[in-house]
Amino acid sequence: MELKRHIRFCCAALAALIGITSLSCATSIPIQITKVPTMDTSGISRLAVMPFRTSDTSALQALIAQALTLYSEQRILETKRFIMVDPSQIARLQADGTSLTTMVDALFTGALISFTVIDSSHEIEKYYPETKTFKTVTLYERVVSLEYSYQLIRTWDNSIVDKIVKSGETSDSKTDKYELKKPYLLAQEIIDTTLRYLARDLSPWVVTEQIQLAQDTSKDKNIKNQMKEAERLVKEGSYQTALSAYNTLYTRTNNFAAGYNAAILIWVTGNLEGAIDRMQELAAVSGNPKAAAELAYLKQVHAESQTIEQKYTGPAESLSVSALRQVSEGIIQALSSNAIIMIMNVSQTEQDFVDSIIDGITAQIIESKTITVVDRQNRDLREAEQQFQLSGSVSDDSAVSIGHELGVSVIITCALTGTGTLRRLTVKAIDVETGKITYQVSPKI
Repeated sequence: MELKRHIRFCCAALAALIGITSLSCATSIPIQITKVPTMDTSGISRLAVMPFRTSDTSALQALIAQALTLYSEQRILETKRFIMVDPSQIARLQADGTSLTTMVDALFTGALISFTVIDSSHEIEKYYPETKTFKTVTLYERVVSLEYSYQLIRTWDNSIVDKIVKSGETSDSKTDKYELKKPYLLAQEIIDTTLRYLARDLSPWVVTEQIQLAQDTSKDKNIKNQMKEAERLVKEGSYQTALSAYNTLYTRTNNFAAGYNAAILIWVTGNLEGAIDRMQELAAVSGNPKAAAELAYLKQVHAESQTIEQKYTGPAESLSVSALRQVSEGIIQALSSNAIIMIMNVSQTEQDFVDSIIDGITAQIIESKTITVVDRQNRDLREAEQQFQLSGSVSDDSAVSIGHELGVSVIITCALTGTGTLRRLTVKAIDVETGKITYQVSPKI
C-alpha cells in the first residue's frame, strides 16, 4: 500500500462524516519530528523587539504598527528561547553611539508596508421567514487588507538573517453599516492569523506525524498471519516486539512490507541512522520506489536533526558569550595558579564591546580564585591600552615591557579582527619573564 503521511488525520471521523461505514484505516504510528525554523537564530540569545515602522503618520496606522509589535513580542516570548531586551535600552545605546553588542545579539525589526480599507454596498434580496417574503435591502461590506514585513539583524555585523513578508485580508458585512467591525479590529484579526506561527520562524518546533505501515501483498498465508500478528503488536504499542517480529520475517522471506515496517519501527524506537541504513538496504535489494522515497525523507529528517543539534541544542547562547567562556576557561587552564595577570584591550575597533568581553573574562577568572587580575581602572593600564589602540599594533616586547612596569607575570591582549563571518576575538597570553606566548585563541564572535 502506498505510504501516506498526514498530521493527526482520523479516518474513522471522516467515514462518519460522509456516511461510509466500511472505510478501514491502515495501521499508523505517531512520531514527533523537530523542524528547523525559517530563520537561522543560532548564536542569538539576547533579542530586542523594536517598534514596527510605518511611513504613514495616521493614528490608525500607528495603532496597527503597535499591535504588530505587541503580537510579535508575545509570540517570541512563547518560544522561551530568548532573553528579551527592552527596546528603550537599545534606543539609549544608539543615542550614545555605544555598540549594541554589549547588550543584545540581534534586533527583531518590522515595517507596516500597506493597510487599506474599502467600504462598499449593494442591494440584495433578503428572505424574512416570519412573513415568508423577500425584501430588497442594502448590504454594507468592509474589506481590510494588510501587508507587513519583519527581519532579524545581527548586531555584531549588522547582517540581515532573513526578511519575511506577510499579508492578509478579511471582511465584514452587515445590513446596518454602523454595525460593521472597525478597521482596527479587522486588522487585529489579520495580525493574529498571520503571526500565529511566528515562533516557528525563530525557534525549532515539533510536529507529530502519523506514519502508515506498508501492507503485505503476498498470497502466502503463513506470511500474512505473521504480518497480522506483528501489526497487532504495533496497535498495542509494543513497538520493540513488533520490530523483532518484522525483522525475523524479513530475514527469512525478504518480504518487502516486513523490511519496510522494520525500518520504520527502527526509527520510531529512536534509531534514525539505523532506519536509514535498513531502508537503504531495502531500496537497493528491492528496487521499490516506495523504499527510495522513504529513504530520501529519512535522510532529510536526519539532516534537519543534525542542524538542530549543532545550532540549537541546549540554551541559546550568543557567540560573544560562547567566546567569553572559551577564553576564560582556556586562560585558567593554561596559566599556573597564583599568577598575576593584566588583560589589555588593544582592539582598534569596537573598544566598548571588547571592554565588555574583558569584564566578563575577568569575572570568570576571579571566580576561579587561583589567578589575580590587575584592576582595569589602573591608570597605567588604561594609558597603555590607549597607546596601543592608537598605534594600531602591539609587539610582544612592548607588552612584556608594560607587564614589567606593572609587576604582573602574564599580560593578555584582546583585539577584535575581521568582519562579518570572519569576525573574531584574538586573545594572546604572554609570559612576562620569558616573553613566550603561553596561550593563544581566536574564537568567532
